[in-house]
Amino acid sequence: MTENDDELLEQTRRELLAAGVSPPDLTLPEGYDARAEASLVAILATARPRPASRRTWWRIGAVVAAAAVVVAIVIGMVRTGPTPVAQAGTPPLLSFHDVDPGTLPTTGTDAAGPLHDLAARARSLSGPGDGPVQHLVFDAWWASTGEEDGDTETQSAVVPLEHEIYLLPDGTYRSIERRGTPLDQQGRIDPEAGWAQGPAVTDESIRDASRPADLADTLPTDPAALSQRFAADDDPTTCADGGCLLDEALSVLGRYAVTPALTAALWEALADDDSVSYLGTTRDRLGRTAEAFMSPGLDRHSQRLLFIDPATGAYLGDETVLTSQSEAWSFTPPAVIEFNALVDVGRIPLADVPPTAAK
Repeated sequence: MTENDDELLEQTRRELLAAGVSPPDLTLPEGYDARAEASLVAILATARPRPASRRTWWRIGAVVAAAAVVVAIVIGMVRTGPTPVAQAGTPPLLSFHDVDPGTLPTTGTDAAGPLHDLAARARSLSGPGDGPVQHLVFDAWWASTGEEDGDTETQSAVVPLEHEIYLLPDGTYRSIERRGTPLDQQGRIDPEAGWAQGPAVTDESIRDASRPADLADTLPTDPAALSQRFAADDDPTTCADGGCLLDEALSVLGRYAVTPALTAALWEALADDDSVSYLGTTRDRLGRTAEAFMSPGLDRHSQRLLFIDPATGAYLGDETVLTSQSEAWSFTPPAVIEFNALVDVGRIPLADVPPTAAK
């Protein structure tokens, strides 16, 4: 890492401590920075060439969100340094049946009834299978932010990715990222306009002892007990305006092949959370009909959206919408700064895990 990288991490650490939050360990493992830089440059190689920039790339969502106050929507630094700049536009906002167009941010309507109904349907879902390896695939757009060389103003962009996860029995979390798919004019994945995608991918494996492979299997399926389990790790100041329970739920759904019983318990727990509201039906980024729910983002500048299949009660994906101006982003709100659309989830045999490419 460079001296500027260290300064950024130290500044983030100080800001979190000042807010009364214990910061996560942001130290990158040995050799990670160089590998991440080479891989991300390869992934973005099809982007239109631009002058070199000093840009910090961030993943948003569900790794250490409970620790984020000052930088709540920023969860894990991928790399810093020169790289081609991705397209700067944000995905179009989706429309929702119970929300007037152009009215976000909104509070929606009472979510308890719809979530209880979806929980009942989720109990009849097929299980994820019996394989030892948990496998998830998302079509996603993730945000980046930073400063161009010679410019002190923040510049942000959103990068389309296909994100594939293999969670091995020993707790190894393997994350594979490929260049993603552009959107059509309605903001949905356009499979007919794919990138000239090469074989380059980011393929990284990490171990996190705090989140073992069987963590989801150890969570209670009683909604009240599940909420208490999540709340035990939450910071009361961070969660004062709500949003922590949905954030915890998405951290599980975005990493594990969840059982029907746990899915139903998550929806029941969210039904009892007053910060969660109902937005009505929509079509998600893959064109699927979805029930949409919303809760405040932990940074107080965004909203987290949850999408559930109305027929089965299955989790379909989530989004983060910037709803007020933030120093962390150059986007003009309201703006979609992340989405994750679940393509596939299940448990597979160890033999089905592809070999790691030589570095």
